[in-house]
Amino acid sequence: MGLLRLLAPLAAAAVVAVTPAVPVAGQAARGAAGSPQVRRTGVVLPVDGLVSRPFDAPRHPYGPGHRGVDLTAPPGTPVRSAAGGVVTFSGQVAGTRWVTVAHGGGLDTTYGRLAPEVAAGQRVRAGQRLGRLAPGSGHLDWGARLDGRYIDPLGLLGRWRVHLAPVA
Repeated sequence: MGLLRLLAPLAAAAVVAVTPAVPVAGQAARGAAGSPQVRRTGVVLPVDGLVSRPFDAPRHPYGPGHRGVDLTAPPGTPVRSAAGGVVTFSGQVAGTRWVTVAHGGGLDTTYGRLAPEVAAGQRVRAGQRLGRLAPGSGHLDWGARLDGRYIDPLGLLGRWRVHLAPVA
């Protein structure tokens, strides 16, 4: 995501938005109840928000970086599981409540700043609500690890085009 690093100086004036590069064949339509679109990859965006802070891979396991993406959303917004799996953690870390879902094949996703509605051991499906964005939070912290190594969670969604979106 070198382009996102180039756009970082513009962050004060705009946020980076991601949208599908091309319509994806076989994409499920949004249901009458507003169910999320499941992409051909089987992954859904956890909240309908803009990327306010992109992924910045650490150079080593304990190095500086941003190990996920921040997706803008108001407090109380329902947060969905990006894919089906089993909740392996639902609890507090350093004063913030988190949920981790194991999807198999070494892939885990994490969701931070939540008021969780799921418990460890619970099976979830793609798009199922994990909880709501916690009071006082303006974004979801969404992360992903593959075989214990942090990866950009936006890469799970398939092909995307990056563009600038105006800040209100």
